[in-house]
Amino acid sequence: MVQTGNGNLEPGSYDTPVPSIAIFCVWFGPWPGWIDFTLESMKANHSIDWIIITGNAPPAKPCPNVRFQQVSLQSYLSFVTSRLGVEPTIDNNNNDVCKLKAALGHIHEEDINGYDFFGFSDLDIIFGDIRNFYTPALLSKYQMLTTHNDLVAGHFTMMRNTPQLRTAFMKIPNWRKLMQKPGASVNIEEWHLARVFGVLARQPAWHSWLYRLRNTYIRGALFEERYSTILTPMKWHDGRRDHPESWFWKDGHLSNDRHPNREYLYLHFMNWKSDRWLQYAGLTPPCAWSRLDKLIHIGKGEEANGFRISPAGFTAL
Repeated sequence: MVQTGNGNLEPGSYDTPVPSIAIFCVWFGPWPGWIDFTLESMKANHSIDWIIITGNAPPAKPCPNVRFQQVSLQSYLSFVTSRLGVEPTIDNNNNDVCKLKAALGHIHEEDINGYDFFGFSDLDIIFGDIRNFYTPALLSKYQMLTTHNDLVAGHFTMMRNTPQLRTAFMKIPNWRKLMQKPGASVNIEEWHLARVFGVLARQPAWHSWLYRLRNTYIRGALFEERYSTILTPMKWHDGRRDHPESWFWKDGHLSNDRHPNREYLYLHFMNWKSDRWLQYAGLTPPCAWSRLDKLIHIGKGEEANGFRISPAGFTAL
């Protein structure tokens, strides 16, 4: 695979003795309009490395802790097939490549050699201070950390870099057939992988307890709701059905207008950019950003000074 980028990634070469982390994102298609804002939030997490697999040339924005692996979708799928022993059915869209997330640690085993943890995430995200939440003490206690309490979050999940965790997806029944199933709604990385780690939906409590007792993967797995995704059916942590609409990022820290003194791990704004999941929250299209004439209201490069994310797009603080 061809590797391009503007940074030197040396796992473990940080100022403090903290576990090293590499996070994968897979993106095929044009860069989204907000890419510089997402990259700025990655850059602020300077002790965490990102590996972005894409068909695009890297954006001009310099990010020392982001590595871009530029490769065509066809070439990438050939590489994936050689690693999995099965050819996934992938259409040319970013929703469909999500079915690979559960297997990225195995597919890219060489890329994460030397890292303590690996993970997967998305690009429709603004990250807060990740180390503020995933401290060395927490990482020493858990082997898998995800940001929902009832499924493995496809938008941000981390696992310890061990053979057992890299191949956990192989414990999914019929995982090969799921990889070959057409469409983007297979949810291998979310619902199916959650079952491997002991989350059983709509099961009696005693059945779930017995399953967890016999399951070595659930030991050391942290399913904790981080309130990252807006406009979903769940109540917010304050008990309200409506979710905060104005978020602030500055100097690597993320908060919102409703809870200005509380920091958040990240903001996942998929329901402002897409209509796809609005119905599950009882909402009707169009999504907020589809109605905007202009999404970005900040000059290029000024995102480093901080910004606001809201239904109005990206604006200055």
